[in-house]
Formats: sequence, structure tokens, C-alpha cells
Amino acid sequence: MNKFYVYIVKCEDNYLYAGIINSINRRFLQHQLGLSKITKNRGKIELVYYQSFDSRIDAVKREKEIKGWKRSKKDYLIKRVYIEKIINNFRNADVAQLVEQHFRKVKVGGLIPPIGSIFYQIECFSGIC
Repeated sequence: MNKFYVYIVKCEDNYLYAGIINSINRRFLQHQLGLSKITKNRGKIELVYYQSFDSRIDAVKREKEIKGWKRSKKDYLIKRVYIEKIINNFRNADVAQLVEQHFRKVKVGGLIPPIGSIFYQIECFSGIC
């Protein structure tokens, strides 16, 4: 069964590009090598978000959803994933609590994350963003 990925790359000029692909590594390499018209003249490329799907239909729905968002909402999603990775790397309740307390104080894109919501699966992002 093929996996499909919705991804966001951030270019050196701060441009965000969202797309869908069945091979995230191959597509990211294409972006890095300048083989994508949209990102080829935008400097270095960084993969800042991806989500996998078993169904192409679900992946297309998610891609359209993300592409329809304002920049602030995309930034919010990217920052939430980044914080999730930090917490998962530490796996320390005291550190996780400090990070969550700090994050609650910081408004991201005009939104404040709900209390206690830092520990959820990536599939839940579409429900709160």
C-alpha cells in the first residue's frame, strides 16, 4: 500500500510551499536541486512539516485545506509540530510542563493553544488549527 504525504517546505526567502507526493524524500530532493519551478529560485529549502496518509483522497483534502489557510495558520501548525518534536525528544515530564507553560503564554498567529493540548497526535492538527 502506498503512502501519500502532504508537506510544507520553507524557502530561504521565507516563502512556504505546500504540496502532496508519494515519496517525500524524492520530492524534497527535487526541491533542493531546483527541479521545482515554484521553489527553484528561492534559495535553500527546509522541510518544516509533513503528514502521511493511506488514502490519496484524504491527502488531497488535507493539502487543499492547508493551501487555503492564511500564513499565520500555517506558521501555527509548523510551530506546534516543532514543539511536539522537542517534547517527544525530551520525554521528561518537568521539561514538557515548562515548555507547555511557556507556549501557552506566547500567541502564535493570534491564537493561544488550548491548555493541555500539547500531547496529541499529528492527525489531530486539522481539528484544532
